[in-house]
Amino acid sequence: MKYVKGYYVDAKDGRPANKHNLRHGPALPSDDLTVDAVDRRQRPSLIIGTLPDGAEVPTDAMEEITKEEHSSLLQSYNDWRQQYEEQQLQKARESASLSRAEFKLALLERNELDNVKQAMADPSADPRAVILWEDALEFKRTNKDLLALASDLGYTQEQLDDIFGIRT
Repeated sequence: MKYVKGYYVDAKDGRPANKHNLRHGPALPSDDLTVDAVDRRQRPSLIIGTLPDGAEVPTDAMEEITKEEHSSLLQSYNDWRQQYEEQQLQKARESASLSRAEFKLALLERNELDNVKQAMADPSADPRAVILWEDALEFKRTNKDLLALASDLGYTQEQLDDIFGIRT
């Protein structure tokens, strides 16, 4: 197996994106290329992949690299991708909110509404949580009182994301 990095080529004339603009759309530089990742953080996008041992490396659009460099490029890309996805999840959480009715309907759909009502009716319930439950017109995903209530009731972050319609 050959480890390679390279660039898309023009779908019609085969000119590589690292040297020319793609006028007819992108195509892979080799039919034998197995793409492990496409790093779009740079322009043009960098393709990280492998070729079978007998395949030719088109030198104008790809170059052979070591297994270590291939691993390093993939690790860098995967680290960035994970960090990016975590940032997107945090942004989604910070902007997520539900009206009182939407929140209750979401709990009802998950067969959790009665459990929350019972918890709020318990005399030992946190007064802040009870006020939030009884009087809030809007429930924000990152509200500290809501997070405390959810934690007390045993909800995971993923369950809260589901209630607020955040897809991970």
